[in-house]
Amino acid sequence: MLALMVGFVWAGTPETTDGPQEKAKASSPAPAEKAQDGDGPVGHIGTLVAVSLGMRTVVVDIPLEKGVLRVGADVTEKTTLTEGGKRIELDALNRGDRVRLEFQRVPHGDIATALERLAHARQ
Repeated sequence: MLALMVGFVWAGTPETTDGPQEKAKASSPAPAEKAQDGDGPVGHIGTLVAVSLGMRTVVVDIPLEKGVLRVGADVTEKTTLTEGGKRIELDALNRGDRVRLEFQRVPHGDIATALERLAHARQ
C-alpha cells in the first residue's frame, strides 16, 4: 500500500537541445534527490498530504524546482514527532500541515527519523 502512496509528480519535462551539456544538465538529479543513497537522514520542508495511523505512515509533498517529490515514510518507535520543541503524537498531525520531514532511505522504502510540525493546516 505504501508503494501506491509514494511517487513522483512532475509539472513537466525539461526542455533540452541535442548538445551534450544540455543533456547532462537535464539528466542530473534535483537537489532533493542527491542524498538519497542510504548514507544518512535527509530532511525537507513540505506539506503533509496523508497520515495513516493504522499503518503508521506519513506522506509529504516536497516542492522541487519543477514539480513535487512525494515521500511516503514509515513512522517507527524511534521517529521523533515534535512541534515547537515539544513531543506530539502521530494522531495530532493533520492533512495540510506544514512539516519538516527527515527520512532515511532503506531497502524497503523510507523511514521517518524526525517529523516537526511547523504550521497547522488552515481549516
